[in-house]
Amino acid sequence: RTAPVMRFIEERTEADVYKLDPIAAVYCSDLYSSYCEWCKDANIPPIDPRQCGRDIRDAVPSIQRKRESAEPRRWYYSGMGVEDFHG
Repeated sequence: RTAPVMRFIEERTEADVYKLDPIAAVYCSDLYSSYCEWCKDANIPPIDPRQCGRDIRDAVPSIQRKRESAEPRRWYYSGMGVEDFHG
């Protein structure tokens, strides 16, 4: 089940689009948009955002889903993303 999402993560981290690093982070919506673009390029139908989030956390257990403390309180993943994230 997590195979396409894992492939997405592997390809994006190998290409240095995202890093698996405790100080890195990315908004959930931005990561999902990137995943949908990757699916389009790979001719793979994307899964819905909730399932994608579950698969991401299953594929990389060190990733944590968190919410910003200030408005607009967007959800983000900590442990994967870009190092200059300011969530």
